[in-house]
Amino acid sequence: MSTDPLVSSIQTPQFFYDIHSSERFNALCRILDMHLNQRIIIFCRTKKDVDHISEKLTLLTYKVSCYHGDLSPSARERGLKRFIDHHSNVL
Repeated sequence: MSTDPLVSSIQTPQFFYDIHSSERFNALCRILDMHLNQRIIIFCRTKKDVDHISEKLTLLTYKVSCYHGDLSPSARERGLKRFIDHHSNVL
């Protein structure tokens, strides 16, 4: 097993929640609140969803880094570095 903190291992917990679309954002906020001191990666279907969710979470004072292919390479690197350096806990 690797000791590199950037390498995932079998011990990384993963969760899937099947939630009605009208309740997803509220459920996401409740899940984030339950795991405030942990780093969390959220996968979205589209880049537009990534932008929308990260903007809404930022307005609610969650520390979020955005990452998708429409961002410039430097913006992607900054977002990932913020997440790795614990300046944001949601990617």
